[in-house]
Amino acid sequence: MIKKRIQCGELLGYYMTDNYPKIGKAMVLLFKTDPIRRPIRPHRIPEYMDLLGQRGELNKQIENGIGHSV
Repeated sequence: MIKKRIQCGELLGYYMTDNYPKIGKAMVLLFKTDPIRRPIRPHRIPEYMDLLGQRGELNKQIENGIGHSV
């Protein structure tokens, strides 16, 4: 479902964090519609980075998640 949302153009941006609640290290994807935040666990991050790279969306990284509290 998360990959489909990316492919449909819903991704606004993403950021990396070391302290996502109940997960710790995660890549957090930010979407236009609910649920707005979707954390990606460390072992899946390379898979999602590849997908974002294929779609030309790696430039959507938000520095330190500024302005986006979890």
